[in-house]
Amino acid sequence: MVNLSLNKLNLNGQERLKKYDNVSDLDLSYNNIEQIEWLPKTFKVYVELKLDNNRLKSLSPEVIENFRNNHKLDNVSLKNNPWQCGCSDIELQKYLTEFNNIKINISDVTCEDTGEYLLYAKICDDELALKIATPIVVIGLFIATILAIYFKFNTAIKVYLYSKNWCLWYVAEEELDKDKTYDVFISYSQKDEHFVEKELLPELESGDHPFKVCFHHRDWIPGEFISRQIVNSVLDSRRTMVILSNNFMESVWGKLEFRTAHMQAINEGRARVIVVLFGALNEDSLDDEMKTYLKTNTYVKWGDPWFWSKLKYALPHSKTRRGLS
Repeated sequence: MVNLSLNKLNLNGQERLKKYDNVSDLDLSYNNIEQIEWLPKTFKVYVELKLDNNRLKSLSPEVIENFRNNHKLDNVSLKNNPWQCGCSDIELQKYLTEFNNIKINISDVTCEDTGEYLLYAKICDDELALKIATPIVVIGLFIATILAIYFKFNTAIKVYLYSKNWCLWYVAEEELDKDKTYDVFISYSQKDEHFVEKELLPELESGDHPFKVCFHHRDWIPGEFISRQIVNSVLDSRRTMVILSNNFMESVWGKLEFRTAHMQAINEGRARVIVVLFGALNEDSLDDEMKTYLKTNTYVKWGDPWFWSKLKYALPHSKTRRGLS
């Protein structure tokens, strides 16, 4: 028999205790022991091990496996230790179930907080719930953040995707206007024709995905009534692009083209008008209808670094991006 009780021992890392494998009674009670990894893996004789009244909070899976395999470990006293009854004690609970009242008396192992037997305690429920809830909350916050960013920058995201030819299935509009001849009718003042012909048309009608443009200097039928051709051009185009400048606001026909396209958009409940601000605009020259439109709708400004990306996104586009026919 070896009695080491009441010595304030903690014995952490004491390899020399492994030499006590031939004693029948090893009393280590009333000490400050917090872990017992140093126990001998096997005993040569049947032994009674006293570890009561120490500072044991849990037993590692290695120690428990050692208990299982130590066939000559006859009795283990573990009472009056501050058992935490947490997730780390699941293996100890299983061990108590297997060897209840054979090697360890279940009354020896009670939870410090609740006083209930570890054998019957519902351990790990709160910790498991926390482990499950934490990633769910994190994922939920992540999704909420992504959605908030999406709704705030929805248009900007789509403009960027469309400019890169990415995810066209996501940014493409429905083909409700498949029977229309033109993608866009450009409404402008004759004084701005050079800008339209030299800047806009070359870019819109070229490249891998050209747009079909109705340009009245080129596509209108000579001799037809202007008012009729305006209506036909607007109705036969998926969009009407208004080149809004001081010159445009002085044009009677330009205002008629805008009004026709605007009314079509209102009647159909769809975005039909694209306003391009060209040059320094004198706001005093704007009529009430145009002022109201600019306050309630987005527009594209010539000179914006993202001008072409925004403009092409505002134009009609399908999953394959329509080409000239």
